[in-house]
Amino acid sequence: ASYETSKSETTVDVSATSSSALTSESKTITVVKRNAHSKPLTDEAVNAMADLGVAKLKDSIDPADGLILGSQSMTEWTAIGLASDDTSAGRLTQAVLEYEPSVADGTNEIARHILALVAIGENPADANGIDYVARLKNTKSGKQFGSSAYVNDDIFAGLALLAAGEAGN
Repeated sequence: ASYETSKSETTVDVSATSSSALTSESKTITVVKRNAHSKPLTDEAVNAMADLGVAKLKDSIDPADGLILGSQSMTEWTAIGLASDDTSAGRLTQAVLEYEPSVADGTNEIARHILALVAIGENPADANGIDYVARLKNTKSGKQFGSSAYVNDDIFAGLALLAAGEAGN
């Protein structure tokens, strides 16, 4: 990603350029400088903000399918976040359990699913009778998980295998 400071000191135009020189749409974000009179947040304030965030996530769960914004990806990342707060989210947890990514869905999809399963306390080597650890390993060719064009699939595969209790190698 790159950025260029705009005429205003409080905004930045951000875009991403891939290795093939494709550039994403530019997005302007606002940067708020810290006020010299700002005080550090208290633990109480931080906890109150965290509670509001958890409530917002839980309010975003579709009661019909358990998904966040109709996205399995958003749903699983939310499950991981809520689990880190020891928060259960019934229908969302069920949506994670019902999802069955295959090798064809790719390394990142299976790795994220394993991370979500571990976060909600499920065994990714036997979730609904499916061994997602074996599926993830089936995306490996030599020392490469997924595509050799990417690094993130290797990183997420490693994180998922560690979370699943697999020995490194």
